Amino acid sequence: VACAGDVLDATYIDLNKSSLECPASVHVGQELPISVKAVTEDDRAVGVGDLAMASALLVEVTSPGNVATSCIASIANGDQCLVAKYIPSMAGKHQVMAMYGGQHFPGSPAAVEASPHTIPLSFDPDRRHGNIQLSNNNKTAR
Repeated sequence: VACAGDVLDATYIDLNKSSLECPASVHVGQELPISVKAVTEDDRAVGVGDLAMASALLVEVTSPGNVATSCIASIANGDQCLVAKYIPSMAGKHQVMAMYGGQHFPGSPAAVEASPHTIPLSFDPDRRHGNIQLSNNNKTAR
């Protein structure tokens, strides 16, 4: 059993049982959650207590402008996953990569499309012919 401060060698991580997960799309300015589940050869999920694993994990997001940003992975309480967060500042295709010991996790790199944040328009049947109703002391302007 690994304890805080122990270093887990990548050879003990079974990449066939491990994974990188993140959504395929997100809005610009919206948090992109990145989840890395690392499982050891003896089927133990790396997470709580494995602080050395979190510090040795490389999570990186490359933006459409080809700018790479490293993300700090932390341990999620209770779900035995390491998590990182990134907030895209530009629209377009981003690449999310997770590596440990120079090896990619399954699912890495992952493509994430960041779309511009839009404000939904609502339909007002009273405005369909250019008539706008403004209320001012029970008077209606047209």
